[in-house]
Amino acid sequence: MELCAVCGRSRALYRSASGETVLCPAHAGLAVVPLRHDRPEPPSVRPAAAGDREAVLQLVDAFWGEMEVAAFGRTYDLADLPALVAVD
Repeated sequence: MELCAVCGRSRALYRSASGETVLCPAHAGLAVVPLRHDRPEPPSVRPAAAGDREAVLQLVDAFWGEMEVAAFGRTYDLADLPALVAVD
């Protein structure tokens, strides 16, 4: 079990985009983002098509800087997970 690089006490569930720092939920800097006020229902989603999947993976790489993410006590390879695309 890895411990948070900031507090050194809590279990690290997240890894920074550089992959060098592991953080607990209190120090990961996560935020809850509400839906737009003029759109009370979440968007519908569909499985990503072959062309969509490449764009999704490029977005993941640009956002996190890596394809592997540590969360909930394990590491996930995002390229192996299903991709969904929001549709209006």
